[in-house]
Amino acid sequence: MISTVSDGNSKTTINFILGTDSDRATNDVRKAIASWISRSVFDLCVYQGG
Repeated sequence: MISTVSDGNSKTTINFILGTDSDRATNDVRKAIASWISRSVFDLCVYQGG
């Protein structure tokens, strides 16, 4: 997963191996996004001194 953010915009690219089970892929994406969000919120709180 590659994600870039600039000026309030974000772009995320996710690549899967051909033949990947779609249920597994969906769960992998959910986990990755949840992890990214929790790290981003933590970083924002630290940056703002909270």
